[in-house]
Amino acid sequence: MLAQWLHKSSVILLGLVFWTLVTGLLLWTIVLPAAGDRDLQYYLPVVLPSAEGIKIGSRVEVLGVDQGYVNYLRYTPLDASGQIILDKNPATARPSSSQVVIAVLNMRSRPVLFPNYRIYTRYPAVISDKIIDIRPGSKKDGEALDPVLWNAKEMVFYRQTGTLPGGNRPVESLVHASNYDDPLTIVADVLHENRGDIRRIVRNLAETTDKINRPGGGTLSMILNDPVLLDRTNASLRDVLVVVREGRLLAEDLRESQAPISFLEAYLVTMLRVAAGSPL
Repeated sequence: MLAQWLHKSSVILLGLVFWTLVTGLLLWTIVLPAAGDRDLQYYLPVVLPSAEGIKIGSRVEVLGVDQGYVNYLRYTPLDASGQIILDKNPATARPSSSQVVIAVLNMRSRPVLFPNYRIYTRYPAVISDKIIDIRPGSKKDGEALDPVLWNAKEMVFYRQTGTLPGGNRPVESLVHASNYDDPLTIVADVLHENRGDIRRIVRNLAETTDKINRPGGGTLSMILNDPVLLDRTNASLRDVLVVVREGRLLAEDLRESQAPISFLEAYLVTMLRVAAGSPL
C-alpha cells in the first residue's frame, strides 16, 4: 500500500515539475518578450536592399542591446527620381528603375545616429534567426542626424496607402542600411553564384584521384600501386634528403672558414707588395 502511494506521488511530482518547466519556458520565450514590446512608441523606417532572412518580429539591436523588433516589411518599386510608384494600373504605371524593401522598426527608445552609422544584419548564433543590428557611429564624423521617425498614426497611414507620410517623396530622406549583410551571408552568396565551378573542381579532383589509384594509370599510379617501385622511390628520396643535409653542412663550414681565409689573403697580398717595393 505504501509502495503504491509512493509511486503515485512520484509520478504526480514528476508531472508537476515537467509542466512547471514548460510554463516557465513559455513565459520566458513568448510572454515576457511580447509584454516588453507593448509600449514601444518609436517607428524607424529603414530602406533595405533586400529583406532576405528578415521577417516581421525579427529583433532589432543597437550595439548588441535589444531595442525592438521589425514591425512591418513592404516591397517598394521606385521610379527614376527615387519616389515610390503608387499607380495600380499597369498601363499608367511609371517604369521602375529599382526595387527596395522598407522595414519599419518598432524601437524602445529614440535612436541617435551619426553620419558614420551602419545598419546591417547578422546571426547572433549559429541556429538563431537573423537580426538587424544598428551601429550609431560617433560624433567625430559630424553632428547627430535627425532620422525620420513615425508615430502610430503615420505607421497606420503607411500600411494602408503604401506612401510615405507627409507626401510621396524620394526614399533618400529615410535611413538606409549600408553594408547590408553579414560575412556568413556574403560567403553563402559567393558559393551559390559559383556552385557550377565548385562542382567542376570537385569532379576533376575526384577523377584525378581515381586515375592515381587505378593501376596502370600513369607514373604516379605505378609508384603508389607497385610496392617494389614505391620502396625504391622512398629510398631515393631518403638519399636525396641526406645529400641536401650534407650540402647544407658543407655550406655552413665554408661560411665559417671564409673569415680566416680572407684575413690570410689580405696579409699575403700586403707582404708581396712590400717585397716588390710597391706603396701600401
